[in-house]
Amino acid sequence: MAVPPLQAMDWIVQTRLQPPSLRQDFVPRRQLLEILFQAVTSRRLTLISAPAGYGKTTLLAALPHLFPELSVAWLSLDVEDNDPAGFLSALIAALQRLNPACGVTAQTVLANLTNPAAEVRRVMGVLINDILETLPAPCLLVLDDLHVVTEPVVHAASDYLLDRMPPHMHLAVGTRYDPPLALARLRARDELAEFHLAELRFTLDEATALLNEQLRLGLSAADVTALYARTEGWIAGLRLLATSLQRVPPFTERTAFITEVVQSSRHVFDLLAEEVLDHQEPALRTFLLETSILSELTPVACQAVTGRQNAETILEELYHRNLFLVAIAYETGPATGETMVRPSSSLTLPPASYRYHDLFADFLRRQLARELPDRLPELHRRAAEAQTSPTRIINHYLAANLWSEAAQTVERVGEQLLQQGWLASLQRWILALPAEIREAHSRLAYLLGVGALHQRDLVEAGFHLERALHAFEIADNQLDQGKTLAYLSSLAFYQADFSRGLALIEQALACPIPPDTRVRLLVERARIAHFQGEFTRGQVDLDRAWHICQESGDLAAVYALLEGYIPSFAAIPAGLDRLEQLCQVAATKAIEGEGLLEVVLCEQQAMVHCYRGDLTRTLQAAERALALGERLGGRPVWQYWTVRIFILTAHTSCGHQPQAEGIMEQLLLQRDSLDVLAKSGFLYFVAHACWLHGRLPDAQQIYQQLRRMEIPPDSVVTHTILAMLQGILELAEGHYAAALRALQEAVSLETKSPLFNVFGSARVLLSYLYLKMDLSDEALTEIALALAECEAQGAPGRILIEGAPAIPVLKLALEHNRHSAVAGQLLETLEAGRRTEPQPVTVPDTGETLSTREVEVLSLLAAGASNQEIAEALVLSIHTVKRHVANILVKLNVANRIQASTRARELGIVE
Repeated sequence: MAVPPLQAMDWIVQTRLQPPSLRQDFVPRRQLLEILFQAVTSRRLTLISAPAGYGKTTLLAALPHLFPELSVAWLSLDVEDNDPAGFLSALIAALQRLNPACGVTAQTVLANLTNPAAEVRRVMGVLINDILETLPAPCLLVLDDLHVVTEPVVHAASDYLLDRMPPHMHLAVGTRYDPPLALARLRARDELAEFHLAELRFTLDEATALLNEQLRLGLSAADVTALYARTEGWIAGLRLLATSLQRVPPFTERTAFITEVVQSSRHVFDLLAEEVLDHQEPALRTFLLETSILSELTPVACQAVTGRQNAETILEELYHRNLFLVAIAYETGPATGETMVRPSSSLTLPPASYRYHDLFADFLRRQLARELPDRLPELHRRAAEAQTSPTRIINHYLAANLWSEAAQTVERVGEQLLQQGWLASLQRWILALPAEIREAHSRLAYLLGVGALHQRDLVEAGFHLERALHAFEIADNQLDQGKTLAYLSSLAFYQADFSRGLALIEQALACPIPPDTRVRLLVERARIAHFQGEFTRGQVDLDRAWHICQESGDLAAVYALLEGYIPSFAAIPAGLDRLEQLCQVAATKAIEGEGLLEVVLCEQQAMVHCYRGDLTRTLQAAERALALGERLGGRPVWQYWTVRIFILTAHTSCGHQPQAEGIMEQLLLQRDSLDVLAKSGFLYFVAHACWLHGRLPDAQQIYQQLRRMEIPPDSVVTHTILAMLQGILELAEGHYAAALRALQEAVSLETKSPLFNVFGSARVLLSYLYLKMDLSDEALTEIALALAECEAQGAPGRILIEGAPAIPVLKLALEHNRHSAVAGQLLETLEAGRRTEPQPVTVPDTGETLSTREVEVLSLLAAGASNQEIAEALVLSIHTVKRHVANILVKLNVANRIQASTRARELGIVE
């Protein structure tokens, strides 16, 4: 994670986010625009598909002028949008023109993805939620020039958006050919409006309006008809013809020129473009050719490329002469500094930037390559040096074959590209370089290796990272050595080569790496140490990581430690205290809007509250983490299970059966998603909850699933939870002797471990079993030891995890004044909200008073429950139930259970 996240928006050329301005000689096509407006406000997708020069962009840009009530977000696509990260960033930026709050959450998700191409649906899902909450109704998203995008992942993202975007949002696409979207499905649902060449070409009347009304050429009806027939209503052709006709004397000579054009067999645009170009002054002709390499024409860029000091004046002249310039931005206002998107006709500010019409630009570039091929490298070099956008700089250097300059620029911005997930662009640029240049620039191998690792291409990652490491060692570049070794250690762990991974971590830690990288490596090594049972070694690494966080004050380092703090770290001596401190530090350093940090913080706060014994705050933190995680498009499997386990535990302990059942169902359905390392612990919690809720078949099925797993002999934790699970299942079946053996083994394993048992307390379960066996003294001994242990560990919540069975043994401890303070607090937590506490009842004819417990027993007795069923429902021993029943019969002055049931109804205890 990048903290603070790099701003992907800085890479986006802002003029792509606004429609081009309409020319003064724009032909209003009101009827067509009204049809288009009806389409874009009633259909999910409006497709405007036709070859270049048919006015697709102009038509879409005119919509908000004629219908200002329509909120329009605009994105002009280019080849960089074939990178999924680039497309998603640009899409969010476009929508933020309507409301800056739109897409903020999606930006957070995107900033924390190493490979956005693999998770475009997740980002799109979050963005759709943002749109629903922040954008006005109705709103239109325009994707212009979609034909330049060929990446299937981007098309899949667009399809996903189309399927799920809110009803008040509509999408319009301008393209030269139909895109590979789910058009057939949309047609079948009547959710698609289509405008093709037949709808877009000028009518004869519109051609007349352009040539004679807007451009004042004064052509005869016959000449207009001839030109219309030759161009077939092709708007670009008609405009180019008009440009040529403006320099031809009227009447006879114009008719002759029109006749020549009509009779020519050449493509009309090439014929006329060449004719227009050849009739320019030599200096202006050269200016047109040289600036054709620019995707955006600004005075600064044009001056840099051509050397012409009067570039701004030339651009204005070309625009007013209709030489196929499109205005794409206007000068900034003096007060606000913001670019004006659509100036009104009364404004006199000149455009700040332009672009050539696509057809004219293509023509000019072909001419430039034919006439001035030797000038191309120098022109591209000048263009690169005048740009501020890294993507444009790199593309110009590559076009000029200036390989070293391109490589240096990629090396300079490559880390930012990796952190923003622009993997496709990065790889495309590097692989465009000759092999000898890639060999000479070692950081390129590093960038390729990290990109491949993010894409889980382990073979490619290893090849490039090893090459980079070798080069960094030769150059004695210790910083990059350390970063490369860190990535190679991750690669080793992906390949399950733990010994090599640990060796690489050791080497990386000897290098001057950034604090967050160092913390991540230490946490990773501590996790492996815990998995191998070497808790002391793990504690040393955690101490070092915590010291780095305190010394550096680096938020990224704090996040790295917080994210990697697994429950077994909290179970080491003082581990829970450290986690609590870490949460406090993270809460004070958190950057507003850094959603992922808040999710992780809430997840870890839920763990602290759970083991501290505060179930209310556990639920609050866990449910907030759950809501934030879902808003961010979901969480990895480990975190998905962690937060739900805390919610399940809190609801179960509090006796909230419906809520607990809902979470249980979710986890039972998802249990195959767990990896081997995480499976045993998480599944124990689910099985334990199933036992508490009387779902023994589910609990037994999980137990058998765990028994079939390959468990290392030295895995104390796994053997402990297996013994605990076996014990409670035997207890449920009434097999007390077998339950006793299993739970005594669990207590023995629990006692030997240097960590506290994060899964609950085997002693509490054993104490409960002793009560069921009417062995009160033994039960008291075990609950007293459990209370002492948990109090010393600062983790009384371990007892709460056991839920209802902890209630009678806590009462036993209170009766005998054993750790009364903590026992009383825990008992109060477990009983609060568990059920409505019955009130004592006085029997009128005997004057006896039934206690609250006796009222509970009588209620169940009157409902037909047996002594065993009452014992299980109230978590009492069978002996205690019999004693309560005997007392009730005496107090009611009745002889049997039937008479007692009748008296219960008479007293209003049951209906």
